Parts: sequence; C-alpha cells; structure tokens
Amino acid sequence: MLVSMARLVRPRRSSSRQPRQRCGARLRVVSVWEVPAAVYGGGFAPGLDASTVAGFGEAAQKIADEAVATVKTLHPSLACEGKAVEGQPAAVLLEEAAGASLVVVGNRGLGGFASPLLGSVSQQVVHDASCPVVVVREPYERDR
Repeated sequence: MLVSMARLVRPRRSSSRQPRQRCGARLRVVSVWEVPAAVYGGGFAPGLDASTVAGFGEAAQKIADEAVATVKTLHPSLACEGKAVEGQPAAVLLEEAAGASLVVVGNRGLGGFASPLLGSVSQQVVHDASCPVVVVREPYERDR
C-alpha cells in the first residue's frame, strides 16, 4: 500500500488490525516535492541556492518521517517505510505505485477554486494508477 499524504487519517483500530495481520501488508509513505518552474521566473529571477533546495527535500523527509512515526505508534507491527522524492507529484506517485495493491492520496485541491472536487494530482493518480486509489479529503473548517 502506498500512502502519499502529509497528514494521516487515524483508522479505527477494530477495522484495521485484522486485514493487516492476515495479508502481511506493508505501508510506504511518500512525500513528493518540487520547485515549480514559476519560482525561477523564466530566467528573470535569481535561481535558488543549493541550501534552499536541500531545505525543501529535508522538509519533505520530515513529513514522511512524522507519518511513519504516527503509523508505528498506532500499529507497531505494521511494516512501514517513508521517503521524500523530488519530482512532479503525480508522476512520482504513479511510479511509486507500481506493484502497490492500493494507493491513498490526499485531496488538497489548491487549484482554481476550493471545492469538493479532486485536486489535479489526485485526479491524475486516480485516472492513471494501475491499482485502486482512495482519495481522502481533509474536512473543511466547518466540518471539524
């Protein structure tokens, strides 16, 4: 199973133990990051220095590490790994999903307007993944 979320959804303990123990599930948490081309300003703005770019990677790895720590706290016997990968998010997630039995993605939907619609990354993963995909929407403030 591949999870590509910055925030994990806490599963109900009673529903998550049985399948994991029976099928020997493994969990891979992937935090994808990229520096958008717009940051470079088409050559009109100064480029980012190496330490700034490295900082993005470190922040993404911290997200993955925190997610793995949460999983280990909730389910100590579940095999779990986390990593940060630089690249276009949907492409990286689809590559990482090769061989997965399930992909779970968040729905940030930071595009043109806030709505319950899929974000562009989750939409591409849902459309192109070779396995089932679950999209988890973070509740709106009014739903909390």
